[in-house]
Formats: sequence, structure tokens, C-alpha cells
Amino acid sequence: MAGVTLPTTPPARTDLGGPAYASWLARVLAFAMDSGLLALAVWLAAPGAAVPAPWPGLPSWGAGDDAARGPAAWTVAAVLVVQLALQAWTGATIGKRAVGVVVLDDRTGRPLGMLRTLWRQLLHLLDAILLVGYLRPVWHAQRRTFADSLARSVAVSDPWPTAWRPVDQRSTRVAQAVAATLGVAGLLGGLVQSGGATNRTVAQVPCVLEDGSPDGLVARVEVDEPRVWQMRLGIRRDVTSAPGTVRVVWTALPGSGWSEDVDVTASLTPNDGEARGLTQQGEGVGRLTAGVEAAVEVARPVAGPGSLDVRSRVDLAQGTVECSADLTLTVADLAGTSA
Repeated sequence: MAGVTLPTTPPARTDLGGPAYASWLARVLAFAMDSGLLALAVWLAAPGAAVPAPWPGLPSWGAGDDAARGPAAWTVAAVLVVQLALQAWTGATIGKRAVGVVVLDDRTGRPLGMLRTLWRQLLHLLDAILLVGYLRPVWHAQRRTFADSLARSVAVSDPWPTAWRPVDQRSTRVAQAVAATLGVAGLLGGLVQSGGATNRTVAQVPCVLEDGSPDGLVARVEVDEPRVWQMRLGIRRDVTSAPGTVRVVWTALPGSGWSEDVDVTASLTPNDGEARGLTQQGEGVGRLTAGVEAAVEVARPVAGPGSLDVRSRVDLAQGTVECSADLTLTVADLAGTSA
């Protein structure tokens, strides 16, 4: 009817007499930004490692190597410490700062401090049960998870803790701009712009023929490593996709007169590491003649540097010829930086 103003539903207010409770969607966006930042940092430090969720009880991201060791572990620890410190003493992680959400003490309007922030993080394990607690802000009057209720915390839509008012507007704009830039980088960093796969030879040594072998034959051992590369935010990183293979190649020298079909076998035994003593075998066929190579491949049981014992045999019409090689792969070999 003309002249009649329909009532509207005001946003839910907090008990702190300040801003509205933070919406569930804003908190989800903040979580996505924080998760993306963690994933991007781990990808830069240790491509291929799985990424733990920043909230307890949620699954990790990716299906790569364990993130609980090496560079990935240090990166995860550093990012989580920074994020927890920001929330403990300023009320917001980078993602929350970007979307304008702070987590406060529901009585004082101040940040929770480190001990209560850690306690609240542990309480999120309750929220993770069937995800009910994480969904609870959708219908709860004060938009609280179970962790919020038990920790006496509340998430509100405000750039800074209520008790800190007033805060210089220029400082607020700068802080939110920096957080938003990092948050968007985290979101975009989770997207693979492009990628591909390459296979390269990282090491090559002679395979020494046993005494009394016929003239005109030579053999060599090659180690191939497949690599998958990804590009995110214009940055390219290589990810080792598999341990790779060891290939033994037999060749007849020009003018040696060799020309016959042969069976080739090879075995590979690591001399150290977790696969020490675990022998892998391979078989192949080929033609042994000048200009043609007869090769056999054996899959490496594990990736990374280490010492390998390689043995191979070729069955000729006049008998069997064997060769052997001790091969040590270094970090420089695998990185492609060895001389």
C-alpha cells in the first residue's frame, strides 16, 4: 500500500553492542583463503606434498607425499604459527582480515589470546563430527560453532576487535588491502594454470662386462626420472611423479659382426635406504647389431638419492654375457645440477 513502509529484519547483533555476527558464508570464504595460502606456501616449498587443513578434523588437500616431514613440515608449521598468532592477538587470520571477520571474547570484545585460541582450535574437533558444528552458524542465533560456544568466543563482522575502537581508517584500509591480496593469491594459487610431464636421464655409467666376454659388445646403465610440472600464479614448479626406471642398454660396436636377436634381463638392488636389499627385475628382447640397441628397463622401488647395484645379462647364440655396475645417485643428479 502507498505510504506504508514494510518492516525489514535487521542483521543479528552481538551482545557486545557493536557489529553484526559474521555470516557463515564470510567465514567459509575466510577459511578458503587461509587454506589456499597454506596450500600455496607448501606447493612453493615442497611441490607434491599433501596439505593439512588449517581447521582440525577436516581432510588434507592433495594426494601427494606426507607433509609431516622435510620442507613441507617446516612450511606448514611456520604458516600455522603466523595465522594462530594473528588470530590470538589481533582477532583474525589473514583470510578473516580480508573479509572483515574477527573472533573475540564474547564478554570483553578483545582477542582471545594464544592459550584460548589454541583451546578453540582443539574444540573444532567437535565441530568436525559429521561437520555439524561447522554448519551450526547457519541456524544458530549467534552464528556460533560448538567451539565458539565452549570457548566463549564470537565471530563478528568488524575489521578490528570491538574493544580497540576507534582504529585509524588508513591503517584499516592498508591491513585489509594486504590481507585481501594475500587471500586472493591463496585462492588463485590453488588453481593449476598449466602443467605437463617430462622424462629425463639423470645419470649414466658404463656397465662393466665380466672377464672373458666376447669382443665388440658394450653396455651402459641409464637412470630416467619422470617429472610432472605445474604452473600457478605464473610460477613453475617441478613435481617428481614416480621413482623412475633404470635402463641397461647393450650395443654392438661397428664392424664387430654381431647380428642376432637376443633376450636381455636385468636386476636392480638398492644398497641403502628403506628399500635396501629389495631386488627388482626386468626382461626385454632386442636385436644386437651395429647401430641398434637392445635394452631392458627395471623400475626403481623408491625415489631419491642412493646407491644402486645393477646387473644385466644378454643371451647370445654362443652363450651368456653379463655386466654389472655400482651407481650412486646424488641430490645434484636428481636436481639436474651435477657437472
